[in-house]
Amino acid sequence: MTVESQSSRAAIMRGLIIAALLIVASVVLQLLSPSYMSREIELRIFGVLTGGVVLVYANLVPKTITRRIGACGDPMVEQSIRRFTGWSLVLGGVAYAIVWMIAPLQYATAFAVGVLGVSVLLVVTRIAMVAARGSRT
Repeated sequence: MTVESQSSRAAIMRGLIIAALLIVASVVLQLLSPSYMSREIELRIFGVLTGGVVLVYANLVPKTITRRIGACGDPMVEQSIRRFTGWSLVLGGVAYAIVWMIAPLQYATAFAVGVLGVSVLLVVTRIAMVAARGSRT
């Protein structure tokens, strides 16, 4: 078995475990919702858990995109992209969770998705700028 296939299996298993945990958390929250907690608390907890999942995966991104962007040729640029991507997405996940904790419930979804969307847009813009700069040389 190659290192690449072991890495792929580990990523798939990690994804399945996190998906199972989110499903279990959702079911438990729904069972507790009518009697022990309000619907607002249930939604907020699930939003914070989702932000945590984004944070976990964002933390893994710099380690996994190395081979994908290695074609740019400059190790300093590659490291810069990995760091920027990791930090942007981690901060987006943290902001997503914080928004679910403190924003008014009727606006929480829009604000949380907007904050996370901005972090993804920053990453895409940064990669596009590096790609455009690389194609000119």
